[in-house]
Amino acid sequence: CNMREQLLSFNAFLGKVHLELSLPLEEVRPILLERKANALDYSRTRVYRKFKYDFSSGGRFYNGWWQGIPKELRPYITINGEPTSELDYSGQHLLLLYGLKGDEYYWLKGEGDPYEAKGLGETGRDLMKQVVLICVNAETRLKAIRAIRKEINFNYPEFTSTNVFI
Repeated sequence: CNMREQLLSFNAFLGKVHLELSLPLEEVRPILLERKANALDYSRTRVYRKFKYDFSSGGRFYNGWWQGIPKELRPYITINGEPTSELDYSGQHLLLLYGLKGDEYYWLKGEGDPYEAKGLGETGRDLMKQVVLICVNAETRLKAIRAIRKEINFNYPEFTSTNVFI
């Protein structure tokens, strides 16, 4: 029951703080429209845990409004009016996968970028990061392909979402 207590404690904490964006709505609205993102609902501060198969598989927190906002808005999240920062653990999923196999890759030593997609530029790099995250977390190959296609269609219209490209 420790997980339940942790969840209750976390939600109690979230209920005592005020989370919002420091940007005016006039600046937020165009970003949400361009990214085809959902409207912000600051009242969604209670989270729940979702497990993949059983209580030892997964357990990620879901439902907080801040979890699904476009990355352009994340630097403007405030807690009780104070700015926040988001730590970037570059290549964390890949690091864990390589570690499971006992391998080491050049970018683990600070060389290069694990998501670099040669010939696709910075936008291709951003897409590749999403592709890796989708592939690591998707239940099946078909679900991964569908999720990648959706990601391309919604967020990377300069690329084609054909099976060949994917």
